Amino acid sequence: MGDKIAPAKLASQEQLSADPELLSSFITKLEEVEWVQSHLDGVSTIRSVGKELKVLRTALWKTLVANKKIGRENDSGNLLRARGYCTFTISKMTHIVPIALVGKPPSIGGLPLEIGSITHVESGQLLVEPESTVIFEFYSGLPDNFESSSTPRDVPYSTSDE
Repeated sequence: MGDKIAPAKLASQEQLSADPELLSSFITKLEEVEWVQSHLDGVSTIRSVGKELKVLRTALWKTLVANKKIGRENDSGNLLRARGYCTFTISKMTHIVPIALVGKPPSIGGLPLEIGSITHVESGQLLVEPESTVIFEFYSGLPDNFESSSTPRDVPYSTSDE
């Protein structure tokens, strides 16, 4: 208990400005995926991101870029589910989008991260409350000299069953 937590450095928090139909489709798809426990206590990742979820994630990324919520240099994100009490330490500029929430919203530096918001954080500790579950997209800059063999951003968004 002797560890001191540095105060959060929040750049800003703003409305998400994403299509409600896109977010609804995203949440529906998340109900169908298989979550796998990560090395972090209380945190899971998706075993396999199928084509439909990849299309929805890409559409959200493109919306955020088009609305100038994130820059093009930001990667396509990391989708995480956190259950129960857990914390994340953020040490570089990160853009956090809560997608789905059961219970109390998570917070950073005492600021709640509500559904429908995007929070830009330089550093700090994100807290997920006990008896809460939240699914996030985390966007942060790609490392220098990063090369990807597949770019999910190139997949067009569609709500039809193709």
